[in-house]
Amino acid sequence: MGDARQTRNIRLVIVAFKFLSGTAEFAAGLSLLILPPSLLTIIFNLASAEEMREDPTDAMVLFIQHRLPQLLGTKHMFAIGLILLGMVKIVGSVGLLRRKAWAYKLLVVILVALIPFDAFHLANKMSALSLGLFAANVLVLGLLLLFRKTLASETSGS
Repeated sequence: MGDARQTRNIRLVIVAFKFLSGTAEFAAGLSLLILPPSLLTIIFNLASAEEMREDPTDAMVLFIQHRLPQLLGTKHMFAIGLILLGMVKIVGSVGLLRRKAWAYKLLVVILVALIPFDAFHLANKMSALSLGLFAANVLVLGLLLLFRKTLASETSGS
């Protein structure tokens, strides 16, 4: 009984994290499609103000500030990518909640594919948020792999 409860709790943690991160990516992509470039520029400036106060020579912020007009000119492709990634994570998390075998495999594949990008981003720009998201993704992947037999056996036949 304890193992079943532990597996259920692990499943719920994974589902909650992937559902929330997928929803955030979907919302960010949708915002990029809907909001005008001028408002996105204001949002970026407000979001990066603290970083610039801490380090006025922050290469990443300066790069984005310099390239923001170009980035906003091609925002549609980035937005579509965020929307698709968010949708895949949402579908995968709901599928895992419903104990579908394909959802377990989908989430493992997504994490294995995206963790190297998280690590690259972390290596280039260390921040508490980047470190936290990287650690959470590694933890979720570890839990998926550690409990694969239990999760896979509960999802088989779907």
